[in-house]
Amino acid sequence: MEEVASKGFAGTKGSIEGPYYVPGAPHRGSHGAVPMRQNEAGTPLRWRGRVTSTDGHALEHATVELWQADADGLYSQFAPGIPDWNLRGTCSVDSEGRFEIRTIRPAPYQIPTDGACGKLIAAAGWHAWRPAHLHVKVSAPGHELLTAQLYFPGDEHNDDDIASAVKPELMLNPRPAPDGDGETVVYDFVLDPVPACTRLPSGGSPMLFHVRMDVHLPHDMDPDVRAETVAREKDYSQRLQRSGKWPHLWRIAGEYSNISVFDVESTDELHELLSSLPLFPYMTIKVTPLATHPSKV
Repeated sequence: MEEVASKGFAGTKGSIEGPYYVPGAPHRGSHGAVPMRQNEAGTPLRWRGRVTSTDGHALEHATVELWQADADGLYSQFAPGIPDWNLRGTCSVDSEGRFEIRTIRPAPYQIPTDGACGKLIAAAGWHAWRPAHLHVKVSAPGHELLTAQLYFPGDEHNDDDIASAVKPELMLNPRPAPDGDGETVVYDFVLDPVPACTRLPSGGSPMLFHVRMDVHLPHDMDPDVRAETVAREKDYSQRLQRSGKWPHLWRIAGEYSNISVFDVESTDELHELLSSLPLFPYMTIKVTPLATHPSKV
């Protein structure tokens, strides 16, 4: 499916998303560490990279969303006893499209072997191992969303990944850190522009959408989680406003709701922006396309 969807793309190769993605990961700026436990087990990894378009220009409004397994091969929010956003973070880029993320090297792990999937694996005589990998979603206004997994050389399951998702173009090349503290790696991303048939024509009318968002936070939501989620929502929405993608935002008096206008280049871009809102899982959203009125002066 991924190969078909990205056929003809000139940018960085994509891969499968996997089952452990959770939207709304905390924002860490253009140079920061993903949330980690104190003394998080695993080899420290410092990753530097740059996000550009296929013509080579920097995408200064890009974001790199990272999630991964820990040193035991477990994912936060899918295994007990791990903080909700452990080893999950969203990184912005600077004016030159550069970013730096500090994390740890993940471990290989076995996919669940219960249910129908386990029966298929047993019947086929397969193993259930996935090689160590980092998950990413890389996005920028006017460009195709890239979903990929990045791998490490030397993993014994690179050649027989149960998911058959390893690609040579997605192989990292980590090196010992100069200060002796773990490893460093450089890996850049190149994003494909949204095709002209779904992109706003040059000089044409803006593709505007009226969006109503009604927020329904659970009454029993932990106060600290609520405060942290709302803070991330504010940071994300203000970045979108500064980028010009969210030019109008009004609160509806007396309700936990807002009316907004989004200025985007495609319906796919609008969906990506809305679904990345930290409050998205708690929202009811109504979208109305807008068109120029014939009586407008």
